[in-house]
Amino acid sequence: MEEADSRPRERADAAGGLARTWLVASSRAGGAGWTVGRTLVLTMLTAEQLEHFRARLLRDRAAAEERIGERSALIPETARELADDPADLGDQAALVEERGDAIRGNEDDRDLIERVEHALARLHEGSYGVSEVSGRPIPVERLEAIPWATTLAGEGPLDDDA
Repeated sequence: MEEADSRPRERADAAGGLARTWLVASSRAGGAGWTVGRTLVLTMLTAEQLEHFRARLLRDRAAAEERIGERSALIPETARELADDPADLGDQAALVEERGDAIRGNEDDRDLIERVEHALARLHEGSYGVSEVSGRPIPVERLEAIPWATTLAGEGPLDDDA
């Protein structure tokens, strides 16, 4: 029975990307030892590109967190706090709508933060820039447009990634 070791070995491939080779324990009769298992190309991005996307993701997360903070400070806790004059229903309705817009904006930014955190985790584990569906490299142009993308354009995402 062969089992992948939890200690992958990394090396640069010919295109400057990162490949990871797992050493596989062999339990053949007559002796155990390590043999080379499979090689999986995790990303074709250079170290400079990976650092660029890491910095971009961190900026995007900070911007979303700042927007949430700004909106949250302006959102009244209850509808009663929305208008000084409860007799002016038109103003109160407009303020309720603005409050709803702010709450939806915060929900969108929280979703964005989740996606960014997932992308940062993939960057840390070495799988950033590779489709979670097909295992193929995501083009740099797509990552520039959507740095938290987890799939190629046109692939059915595992979870909506934009």
